[in-house]
Amino acid sequence: MKNITFDGMPVALASLHEKCDTIIALLSTIANGTSGAAMHTPIGMTEASKLLGKSPSTIYEMTSKRKIPFHKRGNKLYFFQEELLKWITDGGCSDTDYPDSGHANIDDLKAKEHLKTLQAEVRHKPKPLMS
Repeated sequence: MKNITFDGMPVALASLHEKCDTIIALLSTIANGTSGAAMHTPIGMTEASKLLGKSPSTIYEMTSKRKIPFHKRGNKLYFFQEELLKWITDGGCSDTDYPDSGHANIDDLKAKEHLKTLQAEVRHKPKPLMS
């Protein structure tokens, strides 16, 4: 630790202020998720099903029909969170129509509506004929 005199106080204070600004900038990029590392990390089936609000079997069905972006390595399916969010923002498929509204950011509205329709498609197992 360096001894700071009264005459050297303005220089030390400026250095401290600069270091604090650097730390605050780094923390804000981490908090905003602008680093990109977390978004480009592959996620598994459970994380993808939580993100979409669907069961893993429904996700498997969507991948077999190629309705959802995925990557396959051997017998394992991988998803990227950024691709899934872009897929939701784009409407999921080209034949999905959304009502226009006067909102400033129509992409966010489309993504929220599409996510609601995906989560609403709950499939139930058929009940047995005999109990």
